[in-house]
Amino acid sequence: MSKKKISLFIGIILIISVSLFLYINRLDETKLRYLESKLLENEYISSVDITKDDDAKVFSLEGKKSYPYQIAAYPSSKFIEMSDDEKLLAMESISKQIDETTGTSSLVECGRNKYCSIQDIFVMGRDENDDLVSYVIPYEYDQSADDLAMEVIGTGGNKTITLNSSSDKSKKSGTSKVSIEKHNAKYSGNFISVIGTVKNNTSSPLSYIEVKVSFYNENGDIQDTKTTYVNSSDALLPNEQKSFDTMVEMIGEKYTKYKIEVVNYSN
Repeated sequence: MSKKKISLFIGIILIISVSLFLYINRLDETKLRYLESKLLENEYISSVDITKDDDAKVFSLEGKKSYPYQIAAYPSSKFIEMSDDEKLLAMESISKQIDETTGTSSLVECGRNKYCSIQDIFVMGRDENDDLVSYVIPYEYDQSADDLAMEVIGTGGNKTITLNSSSDKSKKSGTSKVSIEKHNAKYSGNFISVIGTVKNNTSSPLSYIEVKVSFYNENGDIQDTKTTYVNSSDALLPNEQKSFDTMVEMIGEKYTKYKIEVVNYSN
């Protein structure tokens, strides 16, 4: 075989090897496309697109890379005609449909050693004045409407909607006024730690914020609950974010799901 043919043969082998490596290690969004098709069955959505959040950092989880994703949808006419409280319940139904389709926490297998982590759900449309508006909730596995704080972001200003936003209970506990922001879980041996941030949506500084983290197995059975507090010796100012973290030992099996709740705060 001539040197020219040998060089050509080696070149072809290299091209095939590189192509195979890139294919095996690609970010596979097949399951996300399937999730899109299932979400289109929801009566409150007219179209939907699940996209990678390029502004958010990729983090490591269970030795895999986790890529943050967002669900952006356009509303159906039924959604548009609803009150804010009804829209919050509609957002809950979208969240529940994600739970049923993925069967996991917020993590979807997206290729070799990769997760796609669903962070937020956006429904974008227009309000009664025909102004652009977005309805946003953070996504967590197995959340209920009672836990949700829906951000309404529009040209006329922003507001936060909860089911109890006008009740005395909400005013006393204030839990609807403190939102959970970005969060993730990390594993180390038999231990799982959850790290996240909370945001003060009130108009006053907060000196005490209590957060509860519940841990579940693959079947959704609760395994442990841990209460923690925001990491700060200073008050949390309005619109400011600060971190919290907690760690538990996994007993008998792996804890694959978790749920975060703000259970109390004070000025």
